[in-house]
Amino acid sequence: MAYETKNVLSLDSKDAMDFFLKSEQYHGFELPEYFVFDELLQNVKRIVEDTPYEECLQNGISPENLSNVNLDILLNKDGHYAVRPIVLANPFLYYFLAPKFKYLLYSQHKTNTGLILSLTVTCNPFP
Repeated sequence: MAYETKNVLSLDSKDAMDFFLKSEQYHGFELPEYFVFDELLQNVKRIVEDTPYEECLQNGISPENLSNVNLDILLNKDGHYAVRPIVLANPFLYYFLAPKFKYLLYSQHKTNTGLILSLTVTCNPFP
């Protein structure tokens, strides 16, 4: 199977948004295969559509002032008691953040265990 590679900068805004609203982009860590967020992200898109961020806030409450907005997950590291904490972004906040992504910068780092591909996302903060 051949894969087509495209630079996210070459995508128009609709295609870029569709790219970022895929389950693989929503989380950058390994989860069991039954964790699929595509339907959830499409439902968020359908519910929010073009509603401005400010109008979606309830009584002017900002998410920055709330605790537990995102989902904290503990992944087992070694099959025993060691865990790795990770955070899954609130899907509504992620939806508003996705169009703010400016570009993806991949850089390679050589370590003693091999080559690591890292991803840096640059975005504009919310107004």
